[in-house]
Amino acid sequence: MKHRGFVALFVAALALGGGDRLYGQAAGRLGPSNIFYSSVALQGFSAPGLADEGEYVNLGVGIDPFQTAGASCAFGLHWLFPFNPFNIAASRIGLSVDLTIGRFLQHPLNALFMRKVSLAPMVSLSGYIQPASAGSPMLLVTCQPLRFFSGDGYYSAAAVDIAFDAGLQYRGWGFRLFDFTYFIR
Repeated sequence: MKHRGFVALFVAALALGGGDRLYGQAAGRLGPSNIFYSSVALQGFSAPGLADEGEYVNLGVGIDPFQTAGASCAFGLHWLFPFNPFNIAASRIGLSVDLTIGRFLQHPLNALFMRKVSLAPMVSLSGYIQPASAGSPMLLVTCQPLRFFSGDGYYSAAAVDIAFDAGLQYRGWGFRLFDFTYFIR
């Protein structure tokens, strides 16, 4: 409880442009040239009664209009559909709000990359509905701690989704094997 005020001040400082001093990078140095993006993710769920078991593809388009060196907020439109087994009737459409929390140039995984890549963790809130049936709406809180920014997009691995139903009751979890987001030039 004592640390909530500090966390709020830290996030506010990042959002107001203090990130370039904290991370040693200028806002435009690694920033994308455009604000529109497309994305693709491969994921699965363990949410009985809410999402079918199997592999899902998540295709998205969106806008990332508020970019600073320390934080950015993006909005997306997604199509989530099971491809193994393929069942187009169980597909969902949804909206997301994504908060990128920093772009850390100095991180422990630098040695794995050939070019300059920053660690850019993200937290996301999304809601999905099934237009083909009266299935229950699904809300997801997603945490992507292993998300990297290379200038043309974000690359994420091993993200975790927490699934809720329309009544905000916990219904299960999900796992994103990968999530690629590319800025449209």
